[in-house]
Amino acid sequence: PILSSSTGRRSRKGVRASNIGKNSKAMLFLAGTIIGIGVPNLVQYVYNRNHDDPTALSESPKSNILPFSNNMHTDTGTQQSTAPHTHAEKQTLEADTTNSLDKNEILFPGSGFSDTDEAGKSFGFELGENTGKETRVLRDCAKNGDCKHKALVFTMDSIQSRIDESKKGGASGEMTIRLTLCEGLHHMGVECVVSRSDHEFESQDLSVYKLIFLDPWTWAGKGWVLKSFLKAYISRIYLLDFFGGDGHKSLNPLVPLARHLTAFPTSKANTFLGYFIQKTSEGVGVKRLNRGVIWGKDPKYYKDKHKLLLEVASISPLVSTAPETALPKHPNISSVGHLTPEGWQNLLQTSKFLLGLGDPLLGPSAVDCVSVGCMFINPHYKEPNYNCYSQHPYVEEASPNHVCAYEKDDGSDLTQLRGCVSKALDSDLRSHVPRDLKLEAYLERIKSIFQGTGIT
Repeated sequence: PILSSSTGRRSRKGVRASNIGKNSKAMLFLAGTIIGIGVPNLVQYVYNRNHDDPTALSESPKSNILPFSNNMHTDTGTQQSTAPHTHAEKQTLEADTTNSLDKNEILFPGSGFSDTDEAGKSFGFELGENTGKETRVLRDCAKNGDCKHKALVFTMDSIQSRIDESKKGGASGEMTIRLTLCEGLHHMGVECVVSRSDHEFESQDLSVYKLIFLDPWTWAGKGWVLKSFLKAYISRIYLLDFFGGDGHKSLNPLVPLARHLTAFPTSKANTFLGYFIQKTSEGVGVKRLNRGVIWGKDPKYYKDKHKLLLEVASISPLVSTAPETALPKHPNISSVGHLTPEGWQNLLQTSKFLLGLGDPLLGPSAVDCVSVGCMFINPHYKEPNYNCYSQHPYVEEASPNHVCAYEKDDGSDLTQLRGCVSKALDSDLRSHVPRDLKLEAYLERIKSIFQGTGIT
């Protein structure tokens, strides 16, 4: 479809000029659709079409991304990765409960566990009030009843229909950012109130909230102008903007780009919020197999990648979450389909490497990978992709011992890739969480970001 976000954040390729006449009816229908449902709702459709992650952990529509700064923290550590912390929302992310013996043997080799067993979940990861070694227990003012202030959150991923869609593999990477933000705010004595619909959001008394968190879609009314009832509270608004970038011309004069909070330090104009990862398991007794995992479940990521995959499969078994129809035929390549968060984490924890194909860009899966001691094989681009020269420059800089880079080309020379696979198969890595994504650093960061707002 010839769809384009009026924010300028991401566009789909249109048909050639010679085909426009042939598609006039479709274009008229599209114009009517835009008029009928409004641009923001249309962008919701585009938004839902531009997310991918094996566990429904999503990547936001891309924007203008700047190279990472040189002052980013790098270190070594032993913490591990995360899944959403509230039981209700965690359950909404667990979509596929149909498991075969072969699938469970792939996820939990030699254990007899399944993706939905409590024993299998003991391999998994939880956010929240954990008491494991090197883990700080978070206060929860909402549970304790001693919150001093309130913050309001209304984002695309907080809408109930989006949460429901996450059960089918929809967007929820932003959900991780939102959930950890609310945990951090609760620790600081700020109750985090989440609106689940436009009506619920518009019914709020905004005067009682010290902070208001929106995203690149929920701030806008018809015509991509700020919703009128927000104007009196503009100084309290922050945008949870996964990729960051240059914002929107209607919003920029009102909400400075520095109040656009990003998942990774992707833009010098924005502010890095990130998320945190708490250690809950060292995976004692987990058997790590000499195999790799292919990153990406959407068949579009596999286009023109069959030669590359066959080359890797000639030296290592590969497991994918994409449909079998997207994969080349080879006895060393198999698909397990859509996984729960626990299933995805266990697949990584029992594998030697995660193979990047170039997209999705800057997804959380690369962090999941290194956080469980799995090597990320990171493709570098000949030409920048939204100012990024690799699929995940943050992880490569923050966890250099857990990343092996190869030049992504037309597939004619795979020497570097073969070398990375061999290196990964020979590796024995410990789990590593970048310092920026540890709890202590996260709490320091949000305290600094919201200094002067009256909540600290």
